Amino acid sequence: MKYWYFFLLLVCLRGFPLVGQNNTSSDIGLEAFLEEAIFEGLQVEAFPAAIVAEMLQNPELFFVPECPICEPVQAGMRRYLAEGLAAEGAEAQEAYQRWKRQNGAVQCKELEHLVRTCVALRFRSGDWDETTQRRLMSEMSVGKKKGMTKKHLSNIPARSCPSCEGATAW
Repeated sequence: MKYWYFFLLLVCLRGFPLVGQNNTSSDIGLEAFLEEAIFEGLQVEAFPAAIVAEMLQNPELFFVPECPICEPVQAGMRRYLAEGLAAEGAEAQEAYQRWKRQNGAVQCKELEHLVRTCVALRFRSGDWDETTQRRLMSEMSVGKKKGMTKKHLSNIPARSCPSCEGATAW
């Protein structure tokens, strides 16, 4: 039980910027914004490492190659796994087993929901000025159009890009 409190404390402290740290920037690019959103969101959601690893091992089922939204989403996932912050243990294993039993379209919908949640958390976690927020939203819309025109979309069970759909579902 004491580990749960420690984890909760870490998540809470991670959400607040350090003194002198700029939590937002008006010149942040879409790629940096999305990578950080996914990285932070996965931590807050305590998302199971096994699910993230499975998505990264089978990118053709979840991501569109060279998509301006999918690429930073994958980068945030890789960073989450590399930094050893991913959820492990019995609960995470049970969640992974439930996820594995679902069909590909449902798994893609879960990725879409995850991306939507991460982007929303990132927008709420910083003091974004309206101009920057609108610019990022516009860039996500343009990125979605670019990603959805890729020929590799037919490999994805949901028949649409989960990352693009989630990032633009504001």
